[in-house]
Amino acid sequence: MSSIVKVKLQHGQHSIEVEGSYEEATKLLERYWASEPIDAGSGHGKGEAKPPTKKAVRPKQQANGEAAAPKVDANEWANTIKDDPRFDTFQTKVLHQKDVYNKLAFVAWYIGESIHLSSGDIHRILELLGVKLSLPAISTCLSKNSTKFLTAAEKGPGHSTLYKLVSKARKEFGEFVGE
Repeated sequence: MSSIVKVKLQHGQHSIEVEGSYEEATKLLERYWASEPIDAGSGHGKGEAKPPTKKAVRPKQQANGEAAAPKVDANEWANTIKDDPRFDTFQTKVLHQKDVYNKLAFVAWYIGESIHLSSGDIHRILELLGVKLSLPAISTCLSKNSTKFLTAAEKGPGHSTLYKLVSKARKEFGEFVGE
């Protein structure tokens, strides 16, 4: 025989009274607290401030009205690089060396000719590969080696410059890593 419990809770103008078995009362009270009762004065749960609502985000549009190309998935590219049979060579010749340009060129070379990368994309991929480089160091190196990269700028304020290797630099880097 289960014992009967009676519980009465009040919060502001709201109250709840539960009478029943301990298990039933516990379930009802858990649901009550999970729903966070509304304080009549503010219209928000348990007197807390209402969380900000999110604005609907539209996909970026290019000048011709088409949606902009999707961002680079750094995790996917880092995993692809790690899974490459030449990864040990990449680590020895590039990733574990001091030359910053070679690290940046490696990411641009590996990803390919058709994809432009932002300095942030390069930073995230290198970070996932265990290479510690600051974003300012990457941006500075890209600027100093501007003749080795083609650039494209996204339109509008707050958008970054996108980079990819010029064909000569791509060929030279491929030879450097033994491609």
